Amino acid sequence: MKKVLIIGGGLAGLSAAVFLARKGIKTVIIESSPAPGGRARSFTDTRLNAEIDNGQHLMMGCYKETLNFFDIIGAKDNIEIQDNLSAKFAERGGRIFQLDASPLFYPLNLLIAMIRFRAVPFADRLKIIFTLASLFRTDESKLNNISVKEFLRQKGQSERAISSFWEIISVGTLNTSTEKASALLFTRILKTVFLTGKKSSSFVLPKKPLSRVYVEKALEYIKAKGGEIHYSETVKEITESSRPTVKTSQNSYSDFDHIISSVQHHSLVKFAPWIQNKLPENLRFSYSPILTMHLFLESNPFHDRFLGLLGSPLQWVFNNGDHLSLLTSDAGKFDGYKKDELFELFCSELTDFFPIFYKKLVKGYRIIIEKRATFIPDISSTILREKIPASCPGMILAGDWVNTGLPATIEGAVLSGRLAADKIL
Repeated sequence: MKKVLIIGGGLAGLSAAVFLARKGIKTVIIESSPAPGGRARSFTDTRLNAEIDNGQHLMMGCYKETLNFFDIIGAKDNIEIQDNLSAKFAERGGRIFQLDASPLFYPLNLLIAMIRFRAVPFADRLKIIFTLASLFRTDESKLNNISVKEFLRQKGQSERAISSFWEIISVGTLNTSTEKASALLFTRILKTVFLTGKKSSSFVLPKKPLSRVYVEKALEYIKAKGGEIHYSETVKEITESSRPTVKTSQNSYSDFDHIISSVQHHSLVKFAPWIQNKLPENLRFSYSPILTMHLFLESNPFHDRFLGLLGSPLQWVFNNGDHLSLLTSDAGKFDGYKKDELFELFCSELTDFFPIFYKKLVKGYRIIIEKRATFIPDISSTILREKIPASCPGMILAGDWVNTGLPATIEGAVLSGRLAADKIL
């Protein structure tokens, strides 16, 4: 039986292990932390006596790789998939705007949903529709060197349309400003979400904390197929060789048929600095943080599962029953804030947007800032990623930063793991 050593127990590593285990290949995962799941996991907050997510995640029906992965490990019952796109957005003062796609024939249902989305003036809604329709004939070669903001201005989008519609998608998926984000990657996302079928634009929501949703199921599947996972074991060095040795804080590994690295680029080059010479010249990543604030309530006045906020530094509110999870992408703007200042700011925003909310409802909170949540998909990195090889001598590369054609999302991580497994298979 073949054996594969996988470095990293995040989504990419677990995905690779599952797809290999499915074909009878033994896998051993080395994870530096005490628990698997990487940036998309949950943990128990002993002070709040609750299990919370490391960061709130919103998936979509176009996450075909992720949904297939969930299906294989038996996790489909742990998620809720909308029949049609349905989302509510609030503005200051409490007015709510609906973005609902009816059960009508696709793509007519999306057209009607956009026409009815009153968060932007009618003339802007028409321009949004024309821009989405133009994606069918978009020449990607003309998008290589422009940002999302430049692309939208070329399409005649108003500032109101950008702030009330386009930024919701762009910042939410690319985790950076429209001035920095690559138009090439953004238009690919738009095509995937809006032009690949009725279900693609539907939201997918976890019913449980993330580790309960997929991490436990993935581990059960891998172990049932003879796989192993070693926790709190840090890789110190990978030798440069066609059959490299992996030296860790506890062991030395060399008796494997293949090695997959599924860690982030900045971690990989620390213990395998020679890898930089095998990657595109000048490949460097900048990173953008995501901030999640979990608010535990005495009583919860919210009924909607999630809500978007228009014109606020706070972008999404997720209703998890006993607590709200407040999410803001591209959170570098909060550098220098103290925790109590962030708490006051976010509570003030909730009060401005939702008259049903009062700060006195909060009985406890936890702020989580994932400083390197995602790499910034700017123009340079988007072009260079397409030149990243699938493998280097003695090692196959995975992780959301490799050449998947996707930004740093759950879907990108799962896809990278499956592609790494495919290379071995």
